[in-house]
Amino acid sequence: AIGATQALTTLNLQQVADSTGAINLPTIGKTGDNTGGVSGAVNIGNEDSGKITFTSADTHFGSGTVTLRTDSTYDLTQANPQIYLNGGDITFNGGASNPGNLTIDDGTFLVSAGSGDITFAGAITGADAEVLDLLTTGGITVKAVGGSSQIGSIALEGATVSLGGNLTTNAVGGVVVTGAATLAADSTITTTTNNGVVTFTSTINGGSNLDIVSGGSGAVNIGGAI
Repeated sequence: AIGATQALTTLNLQQVADSTGAINLPTIGKTGDNTGGVSGAVNIGNEDSGKITFTSADTHFGSGTVTLRTDSTYDLTQANPQIYLNGGDITFNGGASNPGNLTIDDGTFLVSAGSGDITFAGAITGADAEVLDLLTTGGITVKAVGGSSQIGSIALEGATVSLGGNLTTNAVGGVVVTGAATLAADSTITTTTNNGVVTFTSTINGGSNLDIVSGGSGAVNIGGAI
């Protein structure tokens, strides 16, 4: 574990250009009480880095900015992985050739950032009906999420939510966007089966196309102006 007894001030892993090795991250922080394992800035990987794997379900950062970068993919191997921040921004970047797609292997992936921004530069997929739950009072930016049977439901809760791709789910929870939504690119929201609902609690803006296709008897709820 990193910072389980006493938090590090900063953490920098594989910051040298042309370093291409994979990075396997252990538990960060103190499990059970959300104590951050790093109080300040965290920089993991570079534009040439290999796969970044979270080998623990518990990752607790502090109030510093967390920047991850890979030219491969991100993998969450444990059931119900959770990443907590105490107000710091977190960004999952791609690299020189790849956008940095992320795979949830099992259960619910929760990112709770306090007031920090949450940003994914690549797509988010699962293995079979996994759940994505992003929570902050700051901003959220995502690209494509799900496809076929990969993601069961999606919950995006922030002051602002930027959608940069298609959202696809296959469970009754469907897609819930809480906060003012902006279309950064054309977006098709599809709840493929199980009567999944689609809910926007606030406004939807942006100079792109939005298509919503709810499966079965799934409701579509729009709470603000379009």
